[in-house]
Amino acid sequence: MTPKTIIEKQITELSSNLKPITSQTQSWAEKNIFLKWAVLSRGKFHCLECAHSWKPDSQIQSCQKYINCTACQGRLKMHQYNQVHFKEIEYFSILQTCGGFQVVRIICSYKHMKKNFQPSYFHKEVMRHWISADGEVRTMSLSTNVFAQVYDQWKFYSPLEIRPKDFQGDQKYRINPYKIYPKMKVLPILKRNGFKTSVHGIAPQILFTALLKDPVSETLLKSAQNSLLKHYLTSHEQAFA
Repeated sequence: MTPKTIIEKQITELSSNLKPITSQTQSWAEKNIFLKWAVLSRGKFHCLECAHSWKPDSQIQSCQKYINCTACQGRLKMHQYNQVHFKEIEYFSILQTCGGFQVVRIICSYKHMKKNFQPSYFHKEVMRHWISADGEVRTMSLSTNVFAQVYDQWKFYSPLEIRPKDFQGDQKYRINPYKIYPKMKVLPILKRNGFKTSVHGIAPQILFTALLKDPVSETLLKSAQNSLLKHYLTSHEQAFA
């Protein structure tokens, strides 16, 4: 979508000044957002983390859901099926400020695994939520494959483009990242309204917009009613536009 309004043009210009995701951030994600896996194949355990393989000590060990690699000592979750290639997909986010906006950057990360090989990774920023100090939010995102059976089948070659304001009703907008990069920057008004370091299992773009627009959310957060706050913001009856 071509930026037309003043705010859309401002966000597009500011977005071009954001730095790419650093290798340090990517390394953090690779260590913290993925599980470590193993698979049993032809009577041997195969660690999909360090590529080590070994024979089980007993038949009972072959039936366990988790085992420890005898080489890297990692706690491995057993894959249910034996196959050639394995893949895990997770989301994480980076919280930054830019031009008076709270920016929530959503990164989609892939972990590709294969027996006897160390895993490889792919990271791609798929959305940027721009939240003003008064709680208005606009999103830039990649395009998705409209014919796919899943809602987040991203076209990784497409650019980040401004989406219409009603994008907040899209499933993709509500994607909740598994973890948030610990080096975060947030607007002072969010700290004043009760945010410290945890989003309490709520998608940050949803929590921040609510804290800036909804006094009930602010009250619940400040009174440490975290479970009630999560239900309040994520139940289907609630909508913050």
